[in-house]
Amino acid sequence: MLAIYLQGFALSAAMILPLGPQNVFVMNQGIRRHYHLMTASLCALSDIILICAGIFGGSALLSSSPMLLALVTWGGVAFLLWYGWGAFRTAFSNIWNWLRRKR
Repeated sequence: MLAIYLQGFALSAAMILPLGPQNVFVMNQGIRRHYHLMTASLCALSDIILICAGIFGGSALLSSSPMLLALVTWGGVAFLLWYGWGAFRTAFSNIWNWLRRKR
């Protein structure tokens, strides 16, 4: 019984300890004291929703409804494109500003 508990604990630690984008974002908001409680609460709520979806058969629901699967897939594609475009604009904003000033 203790071995199973330790395996579960190690698995949970392995999932939580690595600093992913969400953890870094929450830490940045906390350091800047910019909506830190709301940010941490929303991230925790989103984690709870995803965990509950996994526990209570979210994949079974998606596999039984091709329309819902397509909707979730294309919604994710749209979000990643929007997020990527914002990151691209932020990354190259200094270069674009420099080119505009040079003219």
